[in-house]
Amino acid sequence: MMNEEAINNAITEAIELWVNETLQRTLAEAGREILAKEHNIGKWHYSHRKDLYEHT
Repeated sequence: MMNEEAINNAITEAIELWVNETLQRTLAEAGREILAKEHNIGKWHYSHRKDLYEHT
């Protein structure tokens, strides 16, 4: 069984990962909006960086 400290660390890490992912998504969206004001960039076709690369 996990002890309380390990559970707290896991919860903290999960929250930090979620916050970082949310922040990155928010920053990317803001950047796309700024870019779209100046250029016709069309529809965004992927949501994650890994989608840009071919999977073998």
